[in-house]
Amino acid sequence: MLGSLQAGLAFSNASLGAVHAMSHSMGGLLNLPHGECNSILLEHIIRLNFETVPDRYRDIARQFGLLVDNVSDALLLEMIINRIVAMRQNVNIPASIKMDALEEATVDYLVENALNDPCMVTNPRTLTKEEVRIIYGRVLQT
Repeated sequence: MLGSLQAGLAFSNASLGAVHAMSHSMGGLLNLPHGECNSILLEHIIRLNFETVPDRYRDIARQFGLLVDNVSDALLLEMIINRIVAMRQNVNIPASIKMDALEEATVDYLVENALNDPCMVTNPRTLTKEEVRIIYGRVLQT
């Protein structure tokens, strides 16, 4: 419990970006596990954020043990996405969540909540409503 408390305090102080902002909205409204939502959203948010901070992702790739010193940014992105997907699959988390059809108002609510979540402020780039809507469309399969 102490570890969970310390992690929560660290997260609260650091904020967490679009993955967590969208996960808060999705998990809270649709009663889905927060960690699973994060895992499913991660590769989609990386694709949007990558061009804004490629050097950060190069550092992350090194932490994964990937050999990235002389690879192009395009290859680096694919290497990271492949590693993230493999990790997600290794723990049996699906790429999307099968849902009954969501009403447009529900999707609008998810998008607005995500964009207004405090974690969104620290995302490396500002996401548009349409980008957030597209990601939700990809991960919430009806």
